[in-house]
This record gives sequence, C-alpha cells and structure tokens, in this order.
Amino acid sequence: MLIVTDSTRRVLYWDEAISRMTGLTPAQFESTALYRQLARVIEQPASAPLLQTVPLADSDSQLLATVDRLHMGDDAILLLITLNQPRPGQLPCISLDLKHEQNQPNQALLQLAETMHCDYQQLLPEVIQQNWKDIPLAIFSTEVHYQNLLLRWLIMPRADGQTLYCLGMPVDEQELYQQILEYSVDGIYQTHRSGKILFANQALLQLFGYDNLEGMQRAIQDVSSDLYVHPEHRHQFVSLLDEHGIAEAFECQMRTATGKIIWLRQNARSVRGINGKTVFIIGTVSDITQQKRAEQALRYAEEQYRGLYENAVAGLFRSSIKGYFLSVNPALATMFGFNSPAACIRYYTDLSNQLYVKPQQRKQLLRQMLSNKDVIRNEMEVYRRDGSTMWILQNLRLVRDANGKALHIEGSTIDITQSKQAQQRINHLAHHDSLTQLPNRIALAQQISRCLGEVSKGLCSGFYLLMLDLDNFKDINDTQGHGLGDQLLQIVADRIRSLPAQHFDVARIGGDEFALLVRQNDQTIETFCQQLLDVIAQPMQLSNQLFRIGASIGVVHYQPTDPLQTADQALQRLLRQADLALYQSKDNGRNCYSFYSPDLDARLQETRQLERDLYDALRSEEQFFLVFQPLINCANGRLLGAEVLLRWQHPDRGLISPAQFIPLAENCGLSSELDDWVLRHACQQLRQWQDRDRPLPLSVNLSAQQFSQLDLLSRIQGLIDEFAIAPAYLGLELTETAALTNHQTAVTVLKQLRELGISIALDDFGTGYSSLGYLQDMPVTKVKLDRAFIAGIVSDPRQRAIVSAVVSLVRSLGLILNVEGVETVEQFKVLQAFHVDELQGFLLGRPVIAAELERQWLGAEGWQALTLPD
Repeated sequence: MLIVTDSTRRVLYWDEAISRMTGLTPAQFESTALYRQLARVIEQPASAPLLQTVPLADSDSQLLATVDRLHMGDDAILLLITLNQPRPGQLPCISLDLKHEQNQPNQALLQLAETMHCDYQQLLPEVIQQNWKDIPLAIFSTEVHYQNLLLRWLIMPRADGQTLYCLGMPVDEQELYQQILEYSVDGIYQTHRSGKILFANQALLQLFGYDNLEGMQRAIQDVSSDLYVHPEHRHQFVSLLDEHGIAEAFECQMRTATGKIIWLRQNARSVRGINGKTVFIIGTVSDITQQKRAEQALRYAEEQYRGLYENAVAGLFRSSIKGYFLSVNPALATMFGFNSPAACIRYYTDLSNQLYVKPQQRKQLLRQMLSNKDVIRNEMEVYRRDGSTMWILQNLRLVRDANGKALHIEGSTIDITQSKQAQQRINHLAHHDSLTQLPNRIALAQQISRCLGEVSKGLCSGFYLLMLDLDNFKDINDTQGHGLGDQLLQIVADRIRSLPAQHFDVARIGGDEFALLVRQNDQTIETFCQQLLDVIAQPMQLSNQLFRIGASIGVVHYQPTDPLQTADQALQRLLRQADLALYQSKDNGRNCYSFYSPDLDARLQETRQLERDLYDALRSEEQFFLVFQPLINCANGRLLGAEVLLRWQHPDRGLISPAQFIPLAENCGLSSELDDWVLRHACQQLRQWQDRDRPLPLSVNLSAQQFSQLDLLSRIQGLIDEFAIAPAYLGLELTETAALTNHQTAVTVLKQLRELGISIALDDFGTGYSSLGYLQDMPVTKVKLDRAFIAGIVSDPRQRAIVSAVVSLVRSLGLILNVEGVETVEQFKVLQAFHVDELQGFLLGRPVIAAELERQWLGAEGWQALTLPD
C-alpha cells in the first residue's frame, strides 16, 4: 500500500488497497495507533537514508506493518506500508536525472535482475525505456510482467521537475488473484446457504451501491428477503444448485441500496458439505437491466407491429420463394376480394399465374431481389378473386438468414386502380383534343415518329402528311358564337373519322386545323383528298340553320429516298412543308388541295423577307402613304368625303398591293401598328384641310384586332385632342364580322365612339351571318353594301331585288347607305334609280394622294361636285 505525504502528514497520494485490506476508510485508518506511529517516520530529517525500512505495530487494532520510507525531497515523502508481511530490506528502485539523462539503479534492483538473469533495464516500465521527455510529471503507477514476475512500479517526480524516482514492488500470486477478483467487471460473491454474504468484490459492491463489504453485510442479513424482489426466486436458485451443483443464466430481480430494482443474471456453483448439501455458493452477477428493457421494448414493438400489421390500410404479406402466401393482413385479403386472410392464403397456390396478369413479372422481380436489389414502387396489374383486374403498387424485399440463404419475401401493396385510371385519363387528355377526342399535336408528332421508324426499317414504303384547315371558320365562330363553332368542329371530326379509307390517322392540332397521316396503299392520295373535301362540304344543320363549309388541304409525301435526318428534324420538316402546301391551297382559292413542291420554300423565304421589310417600313416615314377615294352623293354628285386607304411603296419591289401586305400584317401581328399609322396620318391630313378652312370628312378602316384593343377609345380621343380636329369630320369603318365577334362589347364601344361625335360605318354589309338581326342594335350611322351585290345588278333581277330590299331596310332604320365598287354607268343608273345615298368606285373617282385629290376636286370656293353621267 502506498501513501505520499508532506512533512505535515497531509496526504498527497492514497492507495485504495489500504481500505480494501483493512476494511477501514481513510478517516478510520488515520485514527489508528499504527497511523499515528507514521509521524515519527515522516518527521525524520532529510539527511536520513534515501530508502529505509521501519517496523510498526498497533496493539489496539492488532495490525502489524513494515514501512518503507523514501524521502523524495522538497517536502515529499513516500510511505510503502506492508501489512502482516514485513519486507526484507530495500525494494528495487531507480532514480532518473532528466536534465542530464542519466539513471541510477539501487542495489536491490541490480540483485533482482541478477536473480532473473536479465539486464535491469528489462524490468523497468516501458515508459522509462522510451523517451524520458514523454514521462508525465505526476505520481502514477504501472506494472511490468517479466517471466513469472509481476512488478508494480510507482513513478514519482520531484518538485524541481528534473528527477524521477521509480519504486518497484513485486506482487505475489495471492495478491494477483486478489487483483483479478477486485478488478473483474462482473460482480463476484460468496454467500452461505442461509443467505449471509461472505464476500463481494468491488464490482458487486458498486452494482448494489455499497462502499464496502461490511456496509453491505450490515444492510443485508438474508438475501432472500433483503435482496430478492421475489424471495421465491432465491429458493428456486438454491434448489437448482442442490440438484445440479450449478446454476447458469438464472435471471431475477433484486434491490440496490437505494431501493432501485434491477435485473440480474447469475452463474453459480455450490460448495457442498459432507452430506452433499450446498454449504456455500460462489457466483458471478451481471446487470442485465438494459437488456431486459430492450427485450420489453422489442416485445412492445412486436405487439405494435402486429397491431399495425392487422389494422394497416395497406396490404401487407409474406410469401414463399416458390410462390404462395405465408401470411397476409386483412387489408390485403379485402383488396383481393376475400373475406379473411386465411381464405386468401388457401386460394393462391401459384402467385405467378393466379395473381399476376403478366406471369413473367414475378420471375423478373424475384431475379431482381436475388441480386440484392429491393423492389421499390413497382406498378403492376393483378387479378382479384372474381377475375376482375386492378392496379397495385408494390414494395418487396427478400429476407435472408445469417448465412445469406433466401427465406421468404416481405412486401406491401397499395391499390392504385383509381389513380392509375386518373393517370390514364390525364395521359389521354395530354394526347387528345378534349372537344373532338381526336389525337392532338403531341400525339401526331409521336405517330409521325413511329411512321418514320417503320419506313427506316422497311416496314412501309412511305406516307403522306395532310394539313387541313376549314375555310372561313373564324367568321362562323365569331358571329354565331363559340358553342356553335364547337359543334361544327365535332361534326367535321366525325365526318373525317367516317371515311372508308384505311391506314390513316387524324389529329386536331389547332382551332380549325386538322392533320392526317396516310400510309401508302392502293387508293391514290388524290382520291382520298377529294373524298375528304366532299365529306366536309356536305351541308350541316346547326341551331335551326343550314351551314356549308369548305376546307383547304396541304399534302406532303415522305419517301425512304428523302435525305437522311433525325426523327425530330424529319418531323419538323414535314410539318413545315405541309403548312406551305396548305397556304398554297388558300392562295389558289380555298376548298382544294395542293401538294408540296420545293418552289414553295422559295415563296416562304420571300414571304419572310416581306415580313421583315414590312416591319422596317413601319419604322420609316418614307415608304407608306395615304390615298383617298371620293364618296359621291348619288343624287347630285356632291363630294361627301373620302375613304382613306394605305399604300406601300417598297424601295426595291415598287408599289405592293394592299391585298398582299394587309393579310401579311395580320398574320405576323402588325395590323394594329398599320391601323395606328393610318389613323394618325389621316388626323394629320384632316388638320391641314381644317386649317385651310376646307375640311373634308374622312373615313378610316379599323381592323378587328385594333377594334378589340381595350385602349381604342382613349387613343382616338388622344389623336382628336392632339391634332385639334372636329370629331364630326372623322369616320370609322368596321367590318360586319369584327362588329359581331363580341356583340355586346361592340355595341358599348361604338356608343362611346358615337358620343365623341365620330360617325360609324358598317363595312362589307351582307357578307357575314345574321347581320340583319343585329343591325337594329348597332349604333352606326352608315351601312356599306359590299361590291359583290352589284356585280351583276344590271342583268340579274335577283341582285336588284336584294339591293332594293337593303335600301328599304337601311332607310327605315334612318341610316345612310353606301354602295362600293361602282365601275360602269349602267350600275350607276340602277343605283341612282334606287335612290342610294352614297356611291364610290372607279367610275366616280379612283384613290389618289391628297395633292391629286385637291387638284381634281378642290376649287376656289371649296370642294366641287362631280358631273354625273347622263
């Protein structure tokens, strides 16, 4: 036992072995006579020998001891106390001079090395044999095993930090066994059969919360009643030892010093007496409280799992590798149409063929799991008990034993039939037109890609792509309403589907645009196109009205000899070429079909260039100019005003016809800008004539696009204010179709324009649908009869009757009637006889620039009248 003190006997280091061997606490040991005798050992002068042995005795406590005193300098003294076994002289010792890196062994160490036939260095701790600079400057102990010798070394630094003393103490076999018992992590005990505790090691004392054996012995007189939670367990334990002489893994509950209940596992043997009965019990104890808690948590989890398994909404199961169910929960049984899990298990004996719609799927999934890949979110179609099919979402994993052998399959199943149907519905909507249920543009692209693949593989010799557009559908849709337009589209779709020709697909790819994919067959494509035009042109009855509508078709032929391209490139090229052919049909007068030819590409490039030129012209003040066509009083030839028309003087192409650039502007979205340009310059011209006191009413055409703009009213009011013109001299012309597109909104806007003092003319009257029914509601001041109604008025009695009826209708509504396109004297005389209010046409005056209009019509006294034909 070791004690390090200073000269005042204050303890600097205390060896716990003192308490274990004496049964005394440090405080109790200090009160013994033996400890008091240490004073004279401690108080010896520093000149005393470095290591001396002093015998001590204590008659009160009957303790015998030998004290080996080592003076360490600087008021530090080490005492090595040997109880009941006096030490024979000096102990092995060595001093280390850290500063000069020298060491000095004493004679006892040298003699011990000689006895062991080794160098003394081999008996030193490893920490001393290595770098001295790494030795901690603190008191610590370490042990050295050499052959059958165990040395416990105490390392002690001096206060100067430059010298270390190392004291070696041989440990005998009994003490070694004692150490093993003391330092065992398991509790070791010896009890009498009656239950009295005879021995307990430190681990056992700590386990039960006692400081020493005596304290535990005082607290526990009978282990059955004082230690065991259930005394009968002690009786069972002793009975096992009586019968077998050994008890292994005996589990029970005991109380600690604080009353805490813990679980223990005991292993014990009995020491029998002469009569063969157990006299003593020697055993070990392990604390398994945490293990028991884990087992309880596991049982709880298993119960929870069973509850979840039985009550889960999802279907859960275990199946064999061979293909039958081992267990299923109620949810899975119900999902597959069974009244109970047992009935479901009995029914399925071959899951591959009885459950899976595609039997090979289970084999594929099994191969995947055998390759250590779980099946996650796998969708498949299966059979119910009644033979109907359903869609399920499965997660599967293969369960293996400790050796990796496949045992069974665990899985979960969710019924996704409704979501699958919804997904199919969504997919259908994504690839089909909701109005006609025909495939849409996306589906068409996929169909064309498939055809391209068939051609590349030699499965077919080629195909045709047809782009079909209904003629004048927009007029019907705008004037009759979208509901009727939708009905018309549905009828057209049904008629196309009803064609007897085979090997064709049809898709709706736009408002009134359809596409057809026709495989080459015995029927010529010309015959098919004519059948298509004929079936669409048949009259159709809608809302008690009879409608006829035509179609324009563009055709492109794809052959294997076409240049090699990617599928996407070929698709885009075919669509563009079919569109070009469609535009050609419209240019050819509509209600016909045209084939794509390479020269159409050149025309397209020309059109694109013209679009760019039109855009540049709008940003220049030099290319566009206005012309004015006179409006003549039919009775006296007086000039009533002029219609403003736009002309384009292209720097390279010369004068371009409005019939060419006006549709172009509409197609590329520039018509509103053109209208704004015309309206502004017309107001500017009005201001010039107004300043010269020669005002002349001007009538400006509004496109449907410009009329639908929300800020139309404010922009016109802004121009009136900017140029300070009298609103009465500004007139606006609106086509019948544009006015009827949104009737209520049109009426509101026109009334607001009329409130500004602007006159409104309904242009191209008679070319729309049901215009007579809406005319009485329109706040217009003038009606312009289209030139088509007077082309044959001289010789055709029916045209004269129509014009006569229109004259009467317009006059009854208090409106002005204008007739366009008067080109012959005969036409003029017929119209004059009908008392038409206003005429215009080449016979009466061609469109001319402002300067020319002034030269022809403006005199000294103002605008002159026209001498009417005789």
